[in-house]
Amino acid sequence: MLKKNSTISGDVFFTDQPKTIEKPKTIFLFGAGASRPAGIPTITEMTKEFLDDPYSNKGHDAIPRDCDADIKKEIKQLSEIVQQYYGNMDLELMMSFILNLEDEKLKIMFEKQYPFLTQLTKQNEIRPEPPISYIKDDIQNFIRKKCENIKTTEYLWAFKGLVEHEPINIFSLNYDGTIEIFCEKNGIKYADGFEPYWDQNNFDKGSEINLFKLHGSLYWLRNQSGKSM
Repeated sequence: MLKKNSTISGDVFFTDQPKTIEKPKTIFLFGAGASRPAGIPTITEMTKEFLDDPYSNKGHDAIPRDCDADIKKEIKQLSEIVQQYYGNMDLELMMSFILNLEDEKLKIMFEKQYPFLTQLTKQNEIRPEPPISYIKDDIQNFIRKKCENIKTTEYLWAFKGLVEHEPINIFSLNYDGTIEIFCEKNGIKYADGFEPYWDQNNFDKGSEINLFKLHGSLYWLRNQSGKSM
């Protein structure tokens, strides 16, 4: 029911009950350094190590060993192109650039702008796949190896108390499994949108932590039909 009250400036209407202000939900944003205490290097540290030794993860038995020097040189030249294009250079930007090359129209555009790329996107007699494929695999394997080496998650201990009061939303820019492992070790129910396939309704099933991984996850896959899982 509305009541009326006269004032000098005019009429004021108000309700019998004061308006309830909804309590804001707790949201955390995990940036690039949030996984550093777990023992995972930053992308800057990964980039330097990779460029110094792109074969530290090994695993290219299909490539003759005398091609190693060629690929190292190609990686260096590709990194220079990425630096020119983005104005910066790290492994994430290099991967973004490589993925752009998988689009035929973008590939043609980039090859016109950077003619050297044709050496990376074409097959040759020595290597059964274009060099860019090996570089892509190298980067993915290198990052996975580094991100899987989680030494501890105990620095996240405060979340054990916070979830007792209300659900928590965590937005993470990292694709390692630090938060997931912490939740599993401590019996905390969490949702990342997959179960096992992507469904946004998974965030509405009473989880204590809703985890939004803005850059994706090492543990997400895409099957042959293109469906994420």
